[in-house]
Amino acid sequence: MNSRVLVFTIILVSVLAVVSSSSIILNYRAQAVTSATTSTITMGGTKTDAKVQVGGGNNTYPLMGYRPQKVEIKVGDSVVWNAPSNAPQEPHTVTFVLDNKTMTTSDTPFGVSTSTNFMSLPPGANSQPTTIPGKSGMNTIVASNARAYSPTIIDSTGKVRMAPPNAMFTLMGDEKYVNSGWLAPKGSPFPGSSDTFSLTFQKAGTYPYLCILHPWMAGQVVVK
Repeated sequence: MNSRVLVFTIILVSVLAVVSSSSIILNYRAQAVTSATTSTITMGGTKTDAKVQVGGGNNTYPLMGYRPQKVEIKVGDSVVWNAPSNAPQEPHTVTFVLDNKTMTTSDTPFGVSTSTNFMSLPPGANSQPTTIPGKSGMNTIVASNARAYSPTIIDSTGKVRMAPPNAMFTLMGDEKYVNSGWLAPKGSPFPGSSDTFSLTFQKAGTYPYLCILHPWMAGQVVVK
């Protein structure tokens, strides 16, 4: 075999290998997308709750995801999100940003007029707040955002209402923002976190949601 034929053969084998590898990747992605879009619970008839698992992961869905990603229910039904007890202690949220101006983050800066001593929780933990000295006695502290950390709902008028852990809210359909707070399994090291969140839907429509801590996590509730 001359050198030109040998080179051509090597190139052809390489191309076939790349094509085969690409096909496997594309097929895997197509299956993943199909699985996500067809994983649907359809409720109806008598009032009942749809169950969605938050995080956890197994052989068929990712650690950072909702199971199922899409839920179809009737007006008046509820969806309950649950952080399973056997899941890793990785917090997530269920956050409906129904007005783009209400998008927020888990940590945010605040101005503090006087110096304050902060104690780590639990005491002795390897942590401290981020503080930035400012002018005229005004310091900046980066703190956990309560509207991301705790169950929160902002109604159509902009009124903010917060609730204790494991909150149950009713969504009328004209709210600007609804958040579960941090969801983690029972026994979580995060003080005040929840392991469940319940939302009752009173208006038909499509309601997308995400995890503030992991924005690539996304789910959808379709109310008919």
